[in-house]
Amino acid sequence: MGERQWHTRIVLVLIACGVAVRLLQIISAQGLLIDDAYITLRYARNLMLGRGMVYNPGEPILGAPPLYVLLTGLLWKLDQLLLGPAGERIGYLVTAFNLALMVAVAGMLGRHLRDRLGQLGLLPVLLYALYLPFTDNTTAGMETTLLLFLLVASLPLLARGRLVAASIVMGLSVLVRPEGLLWIAAVIVTRRRRGEGNWGRLLGPLVAIGLAWGVFAWLYFGTPVPHNAAAKSGWNVSLWGREGLLPYVWALFRQQTLLPRGVAATSSLWLDLLVAAEALVVAGLLAVGLRRLWRRRSLDLVWGLFFLAHLLFFIAGRGALEPSWYNIPPGLSVIIVASYGLAALLPWRWCEWPAARRAALGRVILLGALALVVAAGSLRAWVRIRGKYYGQMETGYGRTGRFLAREAVGKRSLVNEIGYIGYLADHYIYDMAGIVTDEILAMRKANPADIDVPELAEHFAPDFIVVTRGRRRADLVEAMDAGRGPRYRLVLSAPPCYTFERSGSEDANDSRVLLGD
Repeated sequence: MGERQWHTRIVLVLIACGVAVRLLQIISAQGLLIDDAYITLRYARNLMLGRGMVYNPGEPILGAPPLYVLLTGLLWKLDQLLLGPAGERIGYLVTAFNLALMVAVAGMLGRHLRDRLGQLGLLPVLLYALYLPFTDNTTAGMETTLLLFLLVASLPLLARGRLVAASIVMGLSVLVRPEGLLWIAAVIVTRRRRGEGNWGRLLGPLVAIGLAWGVFAWLYFGTPVPHNAAAKSGWNVSLWGREGLLPYVWALFRQQTLLPRGVAATSSLWLDLLVAAEALVVAGLLAVGLRRLWRRRSLDLVWGLFFLAHLLFFIAGRGALEPSWYNIPPGLSVIIVASYGLAALLPWRWCEWPAARRAALGRVILLGALALVVAAGSLRAWVRIRGKYYGQMETGYGRTGRFLAREAVGKRSLVNEIGYIGYLADHYIYDMAGIVTDEILAMRKANPADIDVPELAEHFAPDFIVVTRGRRRADLVEAMDAGRGPRYRLVLSAPPCYTFERSGSEDANDSRVLLGD
């Protein structure tokens, strides 16, 4: 069997294993997505119902990725046509769509890296197919899989000189997440390093897409800057200000190791030493890989530059980027560039498939063992982390959302986490994070600190308040016992969610008893 045949078959097997792992996750989650995904789905549903690309009808605020909103809206419409409102299975359709994107990404990576890294080109494919951050991201319902698909799809187009098509694909990536701009900048620098021209063909469609979207967003939303990015920026919210950036980066790196997540979350000297050793190895391989890609003027230099740009963006944003879906594209960049560094340190014969069938089979067995270890660790960690999370989605978020759908018709609620609750309740919601509420985002910009729930309750006087953290519940109770703002009584306890209703003619003492219940 030829080298290319070996490579192609192994890539297909890895993809099949990755699909199997993700199907187990989807079935275990019973079609549920993570909370943030339902913000996009509420935008998508409103768009398909003719309410506009909005979260709250009548308030055009850009709080979700527009291209992903359109695509998931079409999936929601298909779901309604096939099953009707009573049989909604939108979570399964969204994850099936992301699963198809994952297959395409893994296939394109395998083909792209085959001739550049030989056998080592299988390492990024294996980790993308089976490692927990990537498997979890595919089934979470977020837009990052679409972003990664567009970034990876631009590479073969650039390699073949199809600049107009590559430009359109990269332009669309910006409509998925702002990080698409970092990829475009990395592509421009890489092409300059390679001495390539035809800038008009590359930049023309990009400028046209950017101008078209900018004009539309300015006229419709009042700004082209997405609120979902601004609301989570470190300049608008002090999420880790007390701990500092370096400890957070260290914690992020611990979570992104190849160790099982349950082990990586523990605190011990030997683990810190192991993580530090791995950090040094990865940093060394990154440095060697970047040097090799720069000297050889390789197209894959774009991965290294994209990672560096993302790292600078992370630092400039004072660490306000979570490692989950936000870190997926640069995480893959690290794996690819480090693989180039490993290839530079090994003799090329270690990257080629050996002519002897027995030797080739031995390498396949070693690769299979690595795949088995990574897949088993991913499934075990997913059960321990995501399994518990999805178990709370229906008992906590779902129960609360359905309660509001019955009791809060025509009313307004102030909600801490607006995803699944807001999608089910489908009434007007003030968002404590400021993703879909302009006024709250302005308050956060003026004073980047933890949200003061009693202050927001006093300012907006909502009919209902939903908090999902015990500390916030205690703060709300203490503030109202001290006479701050309207009185509220606890009407639903569905941990981790606690729902309070504004008191009308109820006795104040009775309200205090209910709040303290």
